[in-house]
Amino acid sequence: MELLNRAHLPQPSLLQLPETVIQFGTGVLLRGLIDYYIDKGNRNGHYAGRVLVVKSTPGRADDFAAQAGLYSHRLKGYQNGQYIEETVVNSAISRVLAAADHWPEVLAAAARPEVRLVISNTTEVGIQYVEEHIFAQPPASFPAKLAALLYARYRAQPTLPPGELTGLVVVPTELLPNNGDLLKSIVVKLAQFNQLEPGFLAWLDMQNVFCNSLVDRIVPGTPPDLAQQWDSLGYRDPLLINSETYGLWAVQGGPAVKKVMGFAEADPGLIIADDIEYYRERKLRLLNGTHTISVCLGFLNGLNTVYECMQHLEMAEFFTQVMQHEVAPTLPLGSPDENQDFADQVLARFRNPAIVHPLINITLQATSKMKMRNLPTIKRYLAKFGQVPPLMAQGFAAYLRFMKVTHQDEAGRYWGQRGQEAYPIQDDWAGYYYQIWAAHPTPEALVAAVLGHEALWGENLNAWPGWPQAVTQALRKWE
Repeated sequence: MELLNRAHLPQPSLLQLPETVIQFGTGVLLRGLIDYYIDKGNRNGHYAGRVLVVKSTPGRADDFAAQAGLYSHRLKGYQNGQYIEETVVNSAISRVLAAADHWPEVLAAAARPEVRLVISNTTEVGIQYVEEHIFAQPPASFPAKLAALLYARYRAQPTLPPGELTGLVVVPTELLPNNGDLLKSIVVKLAQFNQLEPGFLAWLDMQNVFCNSLVDRIVPGTPPDLAQQWDSLGYRDPLLINSETYGLWAVQGGPAVKKVMGFAEADPGLIIADDIEYYRERKLRLLNGTHTISVCLGFLNGLNTVYECMQHLEMAEFFTQVMQHEVAPTLPLGSPDENQDFADQVLARFRNPAIVHPLINITLQATSKMKMRNLPTIKRYLAKFGQVPPLMAQGFAAYLRFMKVTHQDEAGRYWGQRGQEAYPIQDDWAGYYYQIWAAHPTPEALVAAVLGHEALWGENLNAWPGWPQAVTQALRKWE
């Protein structure tokens, strides 16, 4: 069976479009949503540009080169009660460059006038300030890479039509509040640390736009039935992805952003508006928050995917009740009816049989997700109702049990145990939990130690009325 190639692309002329976007990350969410919108804009004539992808992690760049950047995207789901299935050969990606090997090429691309947009998805832990020199080849952190890229463009001063930005529109998609504002503040700090000239700081502020944004589409990792899908397509594609049909990318911006992101006209799921807080809060709490508070519980109960959870009587009830009765009532924006309708829509998406979303994938960086996605909801619930949200206490206890590291392998990876099966714990706080579980053998002692770790949570959670008691009681179930 042949590999996916140019012959499978209905519009080969799309491969000749110039690079207009620099994207940090090759992950499935970027390919299944952001690059989908760009490719759709190209196919529909609303846009004319491709994506240069910068890769900071090892692996898979050769796969993109072998397929001329092409990959298959299969969309499956219900819209207006009708089941829809569509396969697109996405041609948005022109090439993938490993930052460690091709950093000068990345900087050269940033200086070209046709490049107007930078997109990123480096996970929530990727947007952090690290005091480092931006002239390393390459810098280590994503914000430092971005600062170096912007400085290269500043030095080049590309010629653009009068009235247009000479800099870039920067749209991070990491699931952080005000992610664009945060990223800009870090880039400014890095410029100051590196003692860059005042002219650059002025140009950075006046000729570049950092947009807050949020993304919403369920795009699982590599499909478990990959070989069978190849058979149905008639070619091999190691980069094939599946996603649901629902998609939302909300970007906070004005006319300049709309002009640069011309592909937004191709799909109503891409919204550019002056204020996106309503979309962000609703999605972060109802979808992502429900995922994070539920998946460890489902996994420890022997289930492996979100769909399996929704077919399991007790777990389906947990997902439904925690979302509708503990998360939705605490949302600060939108009417109760609007939020309940969105909750019902999310639950329907979770029940999509075509989407295989492994729970273990959702546990990646579970600690930072728990802090950002669920702690504000728990605090709001305590303030509004004067009592602990009982299901969220169960979910938090299951998270603590999931983080019980049983051993560390020779490669430094941490593992937990589910029955006879070892599972990976991919979390920056795994080492901490390895030590804390060993040092505190009882649920009471463990919960008190973890909740009292102010550097981890930003405050002492033992001070929350009833919270340590509820979590301790729930944790006893697992001992």
